[in-house]
Amino acid sequence: MEDSPTDLTGTNTAGALDLTSGGTTTLLSSFSLTASGVINGDVVVQNAATLDAGDGPGLLSVASLMMDAGSIFRADLDGTTAATQYDQVSVTGAITLAGALTLDPGFTAASGDSFTILNNQGAGAVSGTFTGLAEGDRIAVAGQLFQISYAGGDGNDVVLTAVVNQYDFDLANFDLAEMDSGNSQFITLNRNGDTSQASSVDVVIFAGVGDTATAGSDFTATTVTANFAAGASTASVAIGILGDTIVERDETLSLSLTNFSAGGQVGTTNPTASVTLTNDDTASITVADVSAAEGAGTLTFTLTLDHAISENVTVVVNTANIAGQAVAGIDYTAIVNQTVTFTAGGSLTETVNVTLLDDTLFEPNETFRLNLSNAQFGGTTDATLVTIGDPQAIGTILNDDTPILVQLDGGGNLNIT
Repeated sequence: MEDSPTDLTGTNTAGALDLTSGGTTTLLSSFSLTASGVINGDVVVQNAATLDAGDGPGLLSVASLMMDAGSIFRADLDGTTAATQYDQVSVTGAITLAGALTLDPGFTAASGDSFTILNNQGAGAVSGTFTGLAEGDRIAVAGQLFQISYAGGDGNDVVLTAVVNQYDFDLANFDLAEMDSGNSQFITLNRNGDTSQASSVDVVIFAGVGDTATAGSDFTATTVTANFAAGASTASVAIGILGDTIVERDETLSLSLTNFSAGGQVGTTNPTASVTLTNDDTASITVADVSAAEGAGTLTFTLTLDHAISENVTVVVNTANIAGQAVAGIDYTAIVNQTVTFTAGGSLTETVNVTLLDDTLFEPNETFRLNLSNAQFGGTTDATLVTIGDPQAIGTILNDDTPILVQLDGGGNLNIT
């Protein structure tokens, strides 16, 4: 005696289903079966009918399954465990597929997570495919990407695998030269996972906690998109740098990732990064030779700094005798370890005054030295920030006394003028 067929119409959401009479169960047009359990026979899902293995994740066991063109196979994906966290239909006989596959992810799958939505217990291969989904194709839903195989599991199951690209910065820190004006320099990002398709991720450029670079004056704070071409594992984005000629220490800013396409995720190697804007300006201190009349009382040296500075610069000044020339304490007052300070944002010239000691002796012009040493930037010695370009200048004391003229007149008298 043959089993009689069962035709289902309307909607079933009873949760548990037990059709043990055998025969063929047909889901007629517009019928939606949302139930776990057992159908002890063949199942045909007609055009516009829906098969869903449970009201929420569940397991539905059938003898054979035929999905007609226009039918719908629906699966909940709330985790990676079959029947309790995602829907599975177990089939002991033949599987023939057509119609649409719809997914309802209730969680964010990790790269490589797999879901056997049709567990083929028979020996034969799956016949047909879901509409528009050939072997290895991908279905995007809720910002996630899944790849389908009709030969998965033990070789003939229908399996979905989460394809999650992971994105990292190529380096934890990028060193970029500041340069003297506005410019763009590039950093590299890496993509791991399925690189066969084009994808993108946004890079946020900002000054984070502890960063020393200032948005708007040192760099452009913005969000830029890194576009990965199909087949590419790397992409580059430009960092807008607002260079200048001010001498300053290296400065830092931060990078992060957001807005991943096709369900991408941040990686674990370099999920964030920093950028060091390396200073490429160096200030040089010079001092010029100078002269003054002995009776002027003061001889003024001018020290010059050739770059603007972001922190105070200091240099130590000393005078020194030249053999056979001016002598400290007789011709001028010595300067010993005097510190000269160039103030950040201030004048690029400073002066040093040496007191001249006048006398009435007629003598040649005399010279002495002014020596510079120990240049510091913000209290530290760093030749990449400040150097002494000319460590020495000559000060010349000009004689301003009239010579004594001694004459003997015709009468034998000595005249001194």
